[in-house]
Amino acid sequence: QGASRLPHQQGREEGTADILLESAFFAPLLVRQAGRALGLASESSYRFERGADWDMVERAARRALSLFEELADAHVISDWTDRFDPDRRPPAAVPLRLWQVNRLLGTSITTDEAAQLLQSLGLTVQPMGNPQSSKPSAVNMMVEVPTFRRDILAEADLIEELARRWGLDKLSSDGGFRVPGGGRRQTRHVVLDRCRSWLAAHGFHEVITSTFQLPGELDGLQLAEDDPRRRVLTVLDPHHGGETTLRTCLLPSLLDVARRNLNAGAEAPLLFFQINRAYRPGARKVAPDDRQDDKLLPGEPEFLQVGIAGEEGYGYDEVPLDLLQIKGTLEALSERLRISLTLEPGGDEAWLLPGGQWRVLDGQGHQVGTAGRVRPEVLAAKDLDCPLSVAEIELTALDLTPVPLRYEDFARFPAVKRDLSLLVPEGVTFGEVSAVVRDTAGALLENVELFDIYRGKGVPEGRGAYGIRLKFRSDKGNLKGRTVDGAIARCVEALTDRLKIEHRTQD
Repeated sequence: QGASRLPHQQGREEGTADILLESAFFAPLLVRQAGRALGLASESSYRFERGADWDMVERAARRALSLFEELADAHVISDWTDRFDPDRRPPAAVPLRLWQVNRLLGTSITTDEAAQLLQSLGLTVQPMGNPQSSKPSAVNMMVEVPTFRRDILAEADLIEELARRWGLDKLSSDGGFRVPGGGRRQTRHVVLDRCRSWLAAHGFHEVITSTFQLPGELDGLQLAEDDPRRRVLTVLDPHHGGETTLRTCLLPSLLDVARRNLNAGAEAPLLFFQINRAYRPGARKVAPDDRQDDKLLPGEPEFLQVGIAGEEGYGYDEVPLDLLQIKGTLEALSERLRISLTLEPGGDEAWLLPGGQWRVLDGQGHQVGTAGRVRPEVLAAKDLDCPLSVAEIELTALDLTPVPLRYEDFARFPAVKRDLSLLVPEGVTFGEVSAVVRDTAGALLENVELFDIYRGKGVPEGRGAYGIRLKFRSDKGNLKGRTVDGAIARCVEALTDRLKIEHRTQD
């Protein structure tokens, strides 16, 4: 709303007798466009570009006229002329369903309670049909929204107002808000959100990449000619320049991200991850009742891919640091999400260096992914001249249901710890050692950990000296030395028989 004088007058002068008063509604879009174009911002533009109340135009005019009459002894000599704006909206009538209210908020608000809450906001409520009906399609009431509430346009806006008036502290805490579409959030979505949060908290940056790729993108990945990932879908009407095919794997997009960031001066090492889908023709599981068109759609497996680019150092046994960090990240992530993942040496992924790969296995021993260092020739095809290690897990092949937490009482009796020095053949991992120890030590074994690895003087060639610590405890009393000695003897015997490991004694 606003008031203006006649154009030729700059103020009230001696002898001024007639005044033209204007009260108007300023169109929000025009105010916003003019303010941006002229680079001007004022308190009034900030207000009017967000929309004012249509009905206040007449009220403001009447109030101004009454003030002129009261304070300036003015006389109104003619009524106003209403120039109706075609964009003017009448008061909105919004339907409200109580079923939708309670589904989204997780509440049990009744029709009477909802009506009372809305009326307290100045809204007019008109019951419809059966006001107490809880059917999804039943409209329980029509709510007339006054013109000063320009922010209420749809049912969702009314539900938001009800949530505030009902009290956010009263909303259900056994799962939070319901999502559109019915039901609570799926477990996999919760787990993937936790995965993203954990990786971000540990320095990894999430990347969002295109689902399209160049036609020859897969040639640089060293894939075999009969690899099913070479079978791609071509888009008939592409909108991405030369990217005319749907991707069948995520690695090319991850390499592109690494190259662009390193070329832009990003400091190495780069830590990044993505959770995205690939599109593989013929990989879709077809149900008998699927439509014919659905049977032509590709499979859409979802992957988690974690990468580290530009890490040059080496760790123990001359293993690259980025490989060790990738391995440690997967193990820690598995523990954080309470999802069984184990890494086993070996693998035949085409784009990874042979001899330095790991297979990622789920709790049933099925392979769900790979990890390793990308081949130099694959990196060269993407103009990358730094090392890059990557782990890829197929999430659609993995059970993302977290293992239930198991709570135990605090230990009442002390633990007994024993250290073993072992000569381990090259190629045998601590995971294999730990598995044998846990299998033979018995129920009293609480933990086994690796605290030292040594290769060098005094250690036979082809072997490594492992220092492992075993912790035993009983919940029934203090352990006796001979009980622990018996468990140690069984472990040493099993390690010798199964893995050809020698026990180093002090003598």
